[in-house]
Amino acid sequence: VGILRDISQRQRQAAQLKQQADELSLIFDNAPTPILISRLTGQIIKANLACCTLLDSSPQRMQALRQTDLLHPEDQAVGVQFFEEVVAGNAPGRCELRYLRSDGTVLHTVTHAALSPASEELPALIISEIIDRSALFSVEREADQLRARLAHAGRIGTLGEMVSGIAHEVNQPLTAIANYAS
Repeated sequence: VGILRDISQRQRQAAQLKQQADELSLIFDNAPTPILISRLTGQIIKANLACCTLLDSSPQRMQALRQTDLLHPEDQAVGVQFFEEVVAGNAPGRCELRYLRSDGTVLHTVTHAALSPASEELPALIISEIIDRSALFSVEREADQLRARLAHAGRIGTLGEMVSGIAHEVNQPLTAIANYAS
């Protein structure tokens, strides 16, 4: 009877662990924020649906890459250094990086990364959250262009006032000379 209770208890514990694992997997897969899990070498283990959608890629393609392979070529060295610092425990955990979608579109992001320490069941992993800031970057760029145009218009206005002032100052002596001559 005692053996049967132990077996029954182990089966309940196994069922609970399976249910918890399924719930965590469901949460990860359907989280609204793009998340990547990678090995310390950068090799992607898993990407959630939001990440695959953001980067316009399939989970299978993602698993064949390192996280830095997804970066814009000009940001890859910065990305490598950032993830090395995360692994070493020295990183602030946040870095602005540009990712490339499969169609070549550039995404301006803030990437948060943290080291998940090794346990008996799992090796140490890097967990990354990618926040797309492309729309904000686009708005900031447009605002910069508008500021530049406004500054140019201000300079043109100032130049117009100067020309008007000079014309007035030049016109007064000429009018006086013309009046004196007549």
